[in-house]
Amino acid sequence: MMEVLSTSLHGMLLWQRVAQADVRGTFSVVWNRDDLAQSCIAADFIQDNLIKTHRGTLRGLHFQSRHPQGKLLTVLEGEVYDAAVDLRPESPTFGRAEGLVLRAGDHTSLWLPPGFAHGFLSLSDHVVYSYKVYTRSVEETGQLTQSADYSGKLRWFLRLSFDVYQNNDRTRHRGRE
Repeated sequence: MMEVLSTSLHGMLLWQRVAQADVRGTFSVVWNRDDLAQSCIAADFIQDNLIKTHRGTLRGLHFQSRHPQGKLLTVLEGEVYDAAVDLRPESPTFGRAEGLVLRAGDHTSLWLPPGFAHGFLSLSDHVVYSYKVYTRSVEETGQLTQSADYSGKLRWFLRLSFDVYQNNDRTRHRGRE
């Protein structure tokens, strides 16, 4: 069973999984079709994507304009600073952005409905990041740039990502002194 938590962006949800732990390790259900349906999400996932990366890697912000993808994002190892921008003109949170830290040990997944730009900054030495999609990836994927209407959102993402990275790096080094 999962606890579903709202965020400040309409339709963007955090899913807190229950992890069972014993001497062998932990077990948790990453996603369940019935839990999705109870959250009013009718996603028939067709593809799983896996990213392996390292500290300081910045990916995004990416979006799909003609073939929007809903995404279920899960950090399997490490931690990332994740950011999203609501690009759906009909949404009450259109143009707004939110960022948060996702950690593997927190057993949390992030749901982004179609129509969001998304990106992340790797905060740990080793990151394994998984995301499920229910539409096929196509080459028309866009990326927010300085010339885009949402260049302010890109600056927001980069500024906050840098701040999070610096704070995380300071904390990491402080523990070694």
